[in-house]
This record gives sequence, structure tokens and C-alpha cells, in this order.
Amino acid sequence: MKNTLLNFFPHLNSKIQLIFFAAFLFNTTLVAQTKHITIYLEGCSHCENLIGNTYTDKEVATKLNEFERSMYEYESNEGLLFARTLEINSAPAQIFIRDKDTILITGYLDKENELKLLADPFLFHAELNKASPN
Repeated sequence: MKNTLLNFFPHLNSKIQLIFFAAFLFNTTLVAQTKHITIYLEGCSHCENLIGNTYTDKEVATKLNEFERSMYEYESNEGLLFARTLEINSAPAQIFIRDKDTILITGYLDKENELKLLADPFLFHAELNKASPN
């Protein structure tokens, strides 16, 4: 049996409930705007490109400011909580939470694709899943 927070807190019977619990633990509000969480790994070239190049682009930075944002190193307590809960096996990872919906996008995105993602993360995710039904 895998050790997850669901084992330690059995009343949390779904990943969505666990995300809300984690947000409570780490003092993140879950009302109003869409939340954007980045999970990165120290020394990861894709993470460094996403954070150092894509996120610093003026257009991308402007769109990012429309979200309530957090960034966690993969091996931090918060990063591990999200990684284990959402079964994140690669970095970088971007998590979007809106109301009770959560999506996960992993891997490096260039400016063009990041802007498409930030325009509507849930539509981008749906289109990504259509293109790659795995």
C-alpha cells in the first residue's frame, strides 16, 4: 500500500478533497480566481527554461499575473504533497485549480504554447487530451 496523505487522513476520500486540504494547510485560498501552481526540480534544465525564459517573457508574465500563483520545489513539503497527490512523475509541472476542477500539465512549454495554456488552461488541457488520448 502506497503511503499517501489519504492513508493518514482517511476522511479525505478523493484527490480533490486532498487538494483543498493541502491548500488549507499551506494557507492558499480556494475562492475567486484560478490558481496556478508550478512544481519544479532544482537542476532541471526544462524547469529552468520554463521559469527563466518562458515565465519572464513580458506577454507570459502579464498573463501569469491574472492567476493566484505559487511555486514549489519538487522536494519541498508542499511540492511532495502535490506530486504524490496528483501522481506527478516529471518536472516541470503546472497545476491549475478552478472551483473543484484540477488539471495538470507536465513538461516544458515555449512562449507560444504557454500563452495558449494561460488563455484557457482547461480548454488547452482538453485539446491536449484529444490530440494524445493516453
